[in-house]
Amino acid sequence: EAGGTQVVTRLSAPAHFGEGALLTNEPRSSTATAITPLVVWKLPRQRFDALLRDHPSIALRIAAELSARLAEVTRDLAASRQQVAVVARAAYGVLDPTAQALLRRIAIFGRFDVELLQQTFGSDWSAVPFEQLVGEEVFFRPTEPAGWFAFLQESVRGFLLRQLWLELGDRSLRELRRRATDALLARQEDA
Repeated sequence: EAGGTQVVTRLSAPAHFGEGALLTNEPRSSTATAITPLVVWKLPRQRFDALLRDHPSIALRIAAELSARLAEVTRDLAASRQQVAVVARAAYGVLDPTAQALLRRIAIFGRFDVELLQQTFGSDWSAVPFEQLVGEEVFFRPTEPAGWFAFLQESVRGFLLRQLWLELGDRSLRELRRRATDALLARQEDA
């Protein structure tokens, strides 16, 4: 990632791009940037439609190419998610015990704000470890509405919930979830 962009794939001659937009009649979902000098040929929609009429097998070849690209991006995304989970577990391991305990408890929520956490955790709430967790930017991120957060990855949240269950056991975890539900319901009644 650089300057707000992300490389999804690299193409080399003879390659094509933008065919998805021609097939769906939707705007392109990505931008192509050349890193070396090249010659580009633009295929107008009318010519593309005529080619498909005259040579229907082209559509199958394009579909196969799009499918292969999608499979590659999906593999890359899965690997990236695994890397995020590894980083999050490593970051969890170096947190102080108070921050670890708070993070495990926060995991009972998919989305949350400070007020909800304070209502749910009561005297167990502490702003200092929460600010540490926000600063880490590994476990959760700001989301809408303003002041709310969401876990970056559900697998990290699942890991934390498992750790919480090991710490508390079934009965205490049910009680904590009941308090969380009560806090959520109280927020809805106030709204």
